[in-house]
Amino acid sequence: EIKTPGRNEKLIEICKVAGASTYVSGRSAEFYLDKEKFEREGIRVQWFEYSEAKSYPQQWGEFIPNLSILDMLFNLGIEAKKYL
Repeated sequence: EIKTPGRNEKLIEICKVAGASTYVSGRSAEFYLDKEKFEREGIRVQWFEYSEAKSYPQQWGEFIPNLSILDMLFNLGIEAKKYL
């Protein structure tokens, strides 16, 4: 039987490939994220508090908070580093 890795395993593998020692996630992932699995692999889980996020220029009108990091990357490109 072939086992398909779950969310935790996929995220851990991405962290390993990227050389990450910390995985930052929003609090909504608390219901499925298994912190102990990450920690056993040497990856610390850190919760991101959206209330601490800075606003940044978005292409389509007023700033919309609490979106994915992809929104920031697509809107700012290399300049996203200034907001992280």
